[in-house]
Amino acid sequence: MNYLRLKELRLNDFGKFHNKTISLKEGFNLLYGENEAGKSTVHSFIKGMLFGIEKLRGRASRGDTYERFAPWDYPGSYWGSMDLETGGKDLRIIRNFDKNNKKCTVIDLKTGREQNLNAEELIHLYGELTEAGYRNTISIEQLKIRTDRELAEEVRNYITNLSLSKSNEVDVTKALMFLQNRRKELEDRQLSTKLSVLEKELEEGLKQEAYLDRLALQMKETKEKEKELQKKRDIYENTGFSGDFPSLFAYRTYLEQFPVIKEKYRNYKEVKQQRDLFEEKQSSLQKRLQDYRDDFAGLLRQKMEELGALKDDITAKEEEKAAFGEEEERVLGENKKRRVICSFIPAISGIAGIFIFMGNPVLTGLFSLGLLAGIVMFFLFTRRIQKRNHNRELKSKEYEKAIALQKDKVGAVLIQFQAEDEKTLKKKYEEALRQEMAYEHLQKQKRDYREQTELLSKRLAALEQELINYLNRLDLKTNTAGSTFLDDGRMEESEDFITRQLQAILRNQESLTKESENLRLQKEKLKWELVSLENNEEKLLENQELYKELLEQKNENDLELEAIKLSIETINSLSVDIHDSFGRKLNDLVSDLTIELTNHKYRDIKIDEKLNMKVGYRDNYVQFNQLSAGTIEQLYFALRMSVSDLVYAQGVMPVLLDDSFALYDDKRTKAALLYLSKSRQGQVLLFTCHNREKSILDDLNINYNYIDLSKEGKMNSFNGTHLI
Repeated sequence: MNYLRLKELRLNDFGKFHNKTISLKEGFNLLYGENEAGKSTVHSFIKGMLFGIEKLRGRASRGDTYERFAPWDYPGSYWGSMDLETGGKDLRIIRNFDKNNKKCTVIDLKTGREQNLNAEELIHLYGELTEAGYRNTISIEQLKIRTDRELAEEVRNYITNLSLSKSNEVDVTKALMFLQNRRKELEDRQLSTKLSVLEKELEEGLKQEAYLDRLALQMKETKEKEKELQKKRDIYENTGFSGDFPSLFAYRTYLEQFPVIKEKYRNYKEVKQQRDLFEEKQSSLQKRLQDYRDDFAGLLRQKMEELGALKDDITAKEEEKAAFGEEEERVLGENKKRRVICSFIPAISGIAGIFIFMGNPVLTGLFSLGLLAGIVMFFLFTRRIQKRNHNRELKSKEYEKAIALQKDKVGAVLIQFQAEDEKTLKKKYEEALRQEMAYEHLQKQKRDYREQTELLSKRLAALEQELINYLNRLDLKTNTAGSTFLDDGRMEESEDFITRQLQAILRNQESLTKESENLRLQKEKLKWELVSLENNEEKLLENQELYKELLEQKNENDLELEAIKLSIETINSLSVDIHDSFGRKLNDLVSDLTIELTNHKYRDIKIDEKLNMKVGYRDNYVQFNQLSAGTIEQLYFALRMSVSDLVYAQGVMPVLLDDSFALYDDKRTKAALLYLSKSRQGQVLLFTCHNREKSILDDLNINYNYIDLSKEGKMNSFNGTHLI
């Protein structure tokens, strides 16, 4: 018997708790706490310390146990430890639940030895208590009294091992699963189907061998046809072309040059047209050059210079005339002033003296002389002035005559060149200069045209010779050898001839090419088929060997399947027989506990191999799910406790109850607590948010360890008022 007792819980960082310590004792441990005090957290912590907590993936991870109880205050620290006694050893389990640093360490508190045990070793340490067994027997979570199908497998393993090997080290479920998987594996081999397929492949392989021989013969015939065709092509291409064309290729190449020759002929006509155009331009320039007068511009230049000199002379004469007139006017003015001064002053003075001194003959005589002198001076100066005017008129006429002579010369020049005025003559001079420059330009242009004509003539001669040579070589085939003429008619005739020749060559070559291509495709097809079948013989031999091996494997496979079928039938038959004998014991245990819990209301409970329960009622059996919720809870409780006693030894495992009596009335709760107190040796951890269980324990004088989870820090438990 492997006794298991929990001693101390240390929730270092788990859920809402941080550095929380809870001490547990033998017998009843009443863990009280109001809602959200952490009862379910402590319950889950115990399970996690025993079996670990796995983080689910994907959507399933939302709200899973790992996420639900992750530390509130210290997310990076997710761990705790638990002291327990099992197999006569005091051990401490330390677990780090963090997904990135998961670790479980077991320390022997007496020796200090540290162990890192795997899941199977831990189960053996717990007296073969698996997580499924824990969840379906001794641990009842809030509102989760029902068991699942894993409990049936646990019980089946236990009772089968107990009956067959007297131990609990054989997993019958796994054995059956192994046999079924092995049977499926053998059936999945489908050896009969493979043999059938292989027989068809062998038959097909023999057919392909015969087909391969036929293909080889066809390949030989095709190669011979290729040789004959090549011989025919060689004869066609290398014979029948005498003269300058030793082969068909040379003749065809020459014919295919005709587009180039045609282009050169077009170029020839263009060059000829350009040459003729330049010759016409030369003739036209020659006529234009003959129309020009020799040194007309030079004569105009000379006359323009003479005209300039005449104009300068006229200007000088006019200036001299003007200067002479001005000088004469000045002298005339001075003489007139002198005449007034020398004549009028004495005359006026004499007249005034005569009148003044009329009575004085001497003075009158003197003043009379003065008057006479004034009159004489007047006539003298007047005579002088008239003479001066006459000379001036003569001189002016000389100037006018000289100027008129020069102007006549100017007019003669204008008349000579038929110019209305000097401006017109100047325009004619400028036009003569332009014509002189144009004449020089025409002379240069004439030389350029002559040079271009010579170059084009040379080029024309070369093109003409090249074209005639090409056409004469063709004419060897048309009986017009030695022709020297070149025109559009001959080019068109040659083009028609070349077109017919090329079409004939193309038809012959296409025929040969098509025949050759057909032979090549046929040969490639045969080659491809031969390559695809070249491994047929080797594959045929391999398939024959494989057929023998598969036939042997099928025989062995059939024998093994028959043995597996017999083994499964034997185990299932034994399981039924075992249940019939062992099930009675389980039925009795559950029935006895149900009688105690229901106060003799239900006495007969029947349980099948899947742990489905029926309840005896008035000489009949009804399904248990037809009963009240409270009764169903009691039946599951009885089933859990009975299976725990049978599988893990009677009463040695601790029982964890998280508000498991919520649907019980006071009477049924009292009955369950009495059973736990009297019939079980192991611990009882009773989580509750009510005082009903505490009151019942006090009324029944049952000793218990009371723990208030609402208090901070270490749980300072104390015993109930009724001590044993």
